[in-house]
Amino acid sequence: MTSSLIVSVAVDDDLTSSISDLQMAVDELVDWSDKWGMILNVSKTKVMLFGNSKDEVIELWMHDEKIEQVSKIKYLGVWLDQLLNFSGQVDYVICKAKRSTAKVCTLFDGREGISVPLGVQL
Repeated sequence: MTSSLIVSVAVDDDLTSSISDLQMAVDELVDWSDKWGMILNVSKTKVMLFGNSKDEVIELWMHDEKIEQVSKIKYLGVWLDQLLNFSGQVDYVICKAKRSTAKVCTLFDGREGISVPLGVQL
């Protein structure tokens, strides 16, 4: 079976109400996955609270195991943090660009005769 990404969101001024809504969504997901014979991996399931409440703890449970609460997560290729500050994403992209540049520079150093237009294309 293929893996899929499922996102549930609860928005409320009352954190207890949001946690309750999220737990109901998790329970419904578990029931659905059991019905259709899909296995959910609790270790790959995460919960994150967006906003200024860094000290708040969210306890959600799946198959009698606590779902890990994280402060940042990669979602659809983009790193998100609790404040929706994209500096982590920018740092990630810069590191990736530096690695790519280093690979291209290695090609220039290791092979004589690469033309400038070919180097620009690389």
